[in-house]
Amino acid sequence: MARAASKKPRGVFEKVPGSGVWWVRYQSEGKLHREKVGRKSDAIDLYYTRKAEIRAGIKLPTNMRVKSTTFGDIAEAGLRWSKQHKRDWKNDDLRVPALINAFGARAADSIKPAELDEYITAHAKAPATQNRLRALFSMIYREALRNGNVTGNPARLVRMRHVDNARIRFLTSKEEKQLVKIIASRFPQHLDSFTIALHTGMRLSEQFTLEWQQIDFALKMIHLDITKNGSDRHIPLNSTALAASSG
Repeated sequence: MARAASKKPRGVFEKVPGSGVWWVRYQSEGKLHREKVGRKSDAIDLYYTRKAEIRAGIKLPTNMRVKSTTFGDIAEAGLRWSKQHKRDWKNDDLRVPALINAFGARAADSIKPAELDEYITAHAKAPATQNRLRALFSMIYREALRNGNVTGNPARLVRMRHVDNARIRFLTSKEEKQLVKIIASRFPQHLDSFTIALHTGMRLSEQFTLEWQQIDFALKMIHLDITKNGSDRHIPLNSTALAASSG
């Protein structure tokens, strides 16, 4: 039977009443130990874990009051890694503040896979977007694990969502004309970008990291050095895309 979070053992206490920060205390080898945890439910779980370790004769670390690494710490470190190594780091830059807002003050090792799964389900509707959030959590924990700041990666235990990629969607001529009309009237500076995207099929990250030396106007070809799957590819430029590129 699961323990009720509201049933507080004697060794669990809130050092500053009303702070929401809970501690545990227990005797081991004749010494009184105290540990700062965070949430009441996490403190209760840790208390029972420590008591079980003591009964099993497991030697506890000499300094139990070392500050735990918070999720906010590893999320910021993960974002720094993303900016250095990922082409689409701006997507992570948009999402990480929300993750820190939800989990930032928590000890990184105290967060369970079920909590990450619940957050992903609540904050992303499309399966593909949910998988991207899962990948972001996993990247943050992977880098923290590599740096020795956590003991595991709970995101690895979060299930992948099934994505149905069978449906292929094309713009109709009428839809294309409507989009061109709206962009031309509201955002004329982006019309050439839209035209190139429409006539080349490049991904957003590919198009907006493109450099002039990758475009061969004589051969009417774009050369992409690094794509999402890691290989390079060549994209032909038709007359419409060529005119937009020249503009």
